[in-house]
Amino acid sequence: MESGQTPVETGKMKVSEKMNRFPYSETASKFGSVKKLAAFILEKRNWLFAIAAVFAAVNIYFMGLVQINTDMTVYLPEDSNVRAGLEILQEQFDDNGASLYVMFEGLGTSEIATVLDQLSELAGVDGVAYQSEGDFTLYSLELGESDGVLDAIHAQFAQYSIHLSGSLEGVDPVPDNMMLFIAIPTVIILTLILFAMCASWFEPVIFFINIGIAILINLGTNVIFEHVSDVTMMIAALLQVVLSMDYSIIFLNRYRMEKQAVGDSKKAMKATIQNSFSVISWIAFTTIVGMLMLAFMSFRIGADIGFVIAKGVAISLVCVFAAMPALILLFDSLIERTAKPVLKLNMAKVGTFSHKIRFGVLAVFLVLFGISIYLQQGILITYSETGADPVHHVFDLDNSFVILYENADEAALGSLVESLEQTLGVLEVTAYGNTLGQELTAEEISYALGMDAETIALILKNASGEPVRPIALGEFLGFLPEVVATNPLFAASMEPTQMDGLAGMVAMMEPAMLAAVMGPEELSELLGMEPVVITQLLYLHAITHDGMPEGTMTLPAFMAYLMDDFSQNPLFEPMFTPELLGQLADGVSEMEAGRQAFVGPDFSRAIIRTDLPIEGDVTTSFIESLQDGLNAALEGESFILGASAMPHEMSLSFPSEHSFITILTAVAFFFVTALSFKSLPVAVILVFVIQAAVYITMGIIYFEEGGIMYLPLIIAQVLLKSRVIDYGILLTANYVEARQAFGVKDAIINALDNSISTILTSGLIIVLVTFVTGLVFVNINASISAILLLIAQGCLIGTLISVFVLPSLIAIFDKWVTKAKASSH
Repeated sequence: MESGQTPVETGKMKVSEKMNRFPYSETASKFGSVKKLAAFILEKRNWLFAIAAVFAAVNIYFMGLVQINTDMTVYLPEDSNVRAGLEILQEQFDDNGASLYVMFEGLGTSEIATVLDQLSELAGVDGVAYQSEGDFTLYSLELGESDGVLDAIHAQFAQYSIHLSGSLEGVDPVPDNMMLFIAIPTVIILTLILFAMCASWFEPVIFFINIGIAILINLGTNVIFEHVSDVTMMIAALLQVVLSMDYSIIFLNRYRMEKQAVGDSKKAMKATIQNSFSVISWIAFTTIVGMLMLAFMSFRIGADIGFVIAKGVAISLVCVFAAMPALILLFDSLIERTAKPVLKLNMAKVGTFSHKIRFGVLAVFLVLFGISIYLQQGILITYSETGADPVHHVFDLDNSFVILYENADEAALGSLVESLEQTLGVLEVTAYGNTLGQELTAEEISYALGMDAETIALILKNASGEPVRPIALGEFLGFLPEVVATNPLFAASMEPTQMDGLAGMVAMMEPAMLAAVMGPEELSELLGMEPVVITQLLYLHAITHDGMPEGTMTLPAFMAYLMDDFSQNPLFEPMFTPELLGQLADGVSEMEAGRQAFVGPDFSRAIIRTDLPIEGDVTTSFIESLQDGLNAALEGESFILGASAMPHEMSLSFPSEHSFITILTAVAFFFVTALSFKSLPVAVILVFVIQAAVYITMGIIYFEEGGIMYLPLIIAQVLLKSRVIDYGILLTANYVEARQAFGVKDAIINALDNSISTILTSGLIIVLVTFVTGLVFVNINASISAILLLIAQGCLIGTLISVFVLPSLIAIFDKWVTKAKASSH
């Protein structure tokens, strides 16, 4: 029949009436296996429903056993340098590199100091610094042991308005009542849409019971995974609803049409199962395939989300055929008694218009497609969530980097540290080599410890073990009274009578004797003084007359030598009382703890404090320059960690990975549609449409400020493709069947009439539910909010393209489309 012809009579039923039934109803029933399945389901429907309900109830318990993970670094790929560095950091320093900021609002002047003291006293907090900006006060916590810190803060400061930020796991927990905030708008939106689109007031109840069973089973069976991310858990039920509610709607609509045809409810149910099984399964299969594509992300959060959602869709598919038959037949009479008018859209004008300007639609669509391809290349893709952090809105927080390097490279790092300290954007570099590990002169040690510089120099002379220089006897004897009178270290080494005796000796000695140069042994024998005393006096004389020694020492080495060696010197031993030795031991322990903060068994670390942004060209340039410097200066392995490290690493791999998943998804959907229709041209058309929908969505993102985060981008794209391909399969399948009786234009109208209810209902559900819940998450979790809002935006575009563009493309390529095999459905 050519385009524009009117329907003709076929047997006892008008072709138009036949075409208003679900496509392929006549052919699907030919498959014996589906017939047997339908008979089994019908016979065992009550048992199947009971099993599903019990399984759902049991999984309420298992939901509580699911481990929720909030640490996104767990999902880094195995070959990730950041992942390897974090593991070394944890192993070498028992530290995961976590930071914590606590921002208080509305603190008075006296409260600021009180809160500072309270935070400092919390277990696991090694130090606290604060800064104020207007009505806000920010406390930066230096953590030793982080376990329990967050719970303690929430408990102790519950009466204050606080905001937490940082990389500490659990710093941004989802509120306990968050599921309620999601459930309420979701249920309200679903109820309104279903009441508008359903033929009975009671039908939504059946849909909610069925999807509720599927959701409980999916959430509970997540216990099979080692853990599930908090992002996945928050969106799993929501996406399961919007992705699989169609199946229940299609099934019940099919049942209504079958019952109108045969009258008997059980016969209608058997026919419904037979004639809807293939198309519902194909639609579910495309969604499952799409979600499984996320498993190819190197960042394993994709697999985490993809597996859970794919599992949920598969469970929803099973529940449609396991639970819906019993529910529908149980409430069949109630469904009929609560019948109501259905919102019926007449698509004749849309179909006629799509056919009339089909070439114009194609031209405009190709132009939009081309522009979108160009625009999407300039989209800013981000890899962190700091933009949504309220703390970052008030304070310009330091951006710190941690460098891990092998201990053997400590000396080699020194020149790089000096260079970094002169780099634009770097505020401070702290490493063992320029703090505790820095070689200090006597004056510097004196300043650091608050000790007499002369005493420090004497200790360094002893530590060096250098030989003493001989001295003229007269010069030595003239030096002694000055030393004994002014230096407490030697005051107890000589009695006043001994000094008087030495003075008498000097008076009786010949000038030649006084001019004789003697070493420690000779002076000891002549003067009757202990050799150790003579040696120390000669050291002191050299310091007094020749200046401070050139030798240097680190503070830990100095403290250890002072306690273990210098305190054992017979001359000075009396000075080292048990109390002083205890203080020295405490000092040595503090020095060792300080050393261990920078030096591990095999690796050391340095901290670079900068004012660079978390992401951006300047930060990227800094990281690349830093890595080049490390590669040039160090012999062993090195790692760069910090808030910017993971985004930078992901930015290197994501573009190619995104392209790979885009191609892989397109190929997968191509084969799915090719197998579905047994037609390569149909597969090409539908894949072209879904890819165009993605690029047009991306083109719109180009004009939005702030760009888009990588995770919402790739998840929303895969989900958008799944939805559009489902709509495309449904619309094309209806068109192929309609073309058996109609011309092109009337087939388009018929296909739109038979598809619009499902497409519109599904589109409204996914767009409105994700949009509203996305707004709920705006100030709670930026990543989840971005995922949901982008899904809403993309699926709106996809729905519009499916209704207003795809029919025109089908009409243009009618010769290839009509060769598709209807029996495939």
